[in-house]
Amino acid sequence: MRGRLAWTIVGLAAVAMGGCKSKQPKQEVTELPPPAAVEPVPVEPYVPVATDAGGVSSGPFGGAPTLGFGGGGGEYIVQRGDTLWSISQAQYGTGQRWRDIVNANPGLVPERMAVGQKLRIP
Repeated sequence: MRGRLAWTIVGLAAVAMGGCKSKQPKQEVTELPPPAAVEPVPVEPYVPVATDAGGVSSGPFGGAPTLGFGGGGGEYIVQRGDTLWSISQAQYGTGQRWRDIVNANPGLVPERMAVGQKLRIP
């Protein structure tokens, strides 16, 4: 143990006196260019779905019938990219009511919804 301590002290002294010099040439430090300017992405404002007197509209995904907020008691045709959360958001104004849609459609498997599938909206 004493021998190891002695060699450690000798090594530190050698480094402090400049005895261990690097054989590699010094490299110049280059500064990085400033980061590129980031442009903000424009976001379209939310526009509620317009409905007719019966509460039925053309929907946000093309011609699929949907109900306006708070409508209830209708049918929805699944479109590409739909999730139960997004359908609930479009129908009720909140995605948290997706379970109501599941409960109104016995046998519905959320992971296997198909484009064109009809869902009952309670």
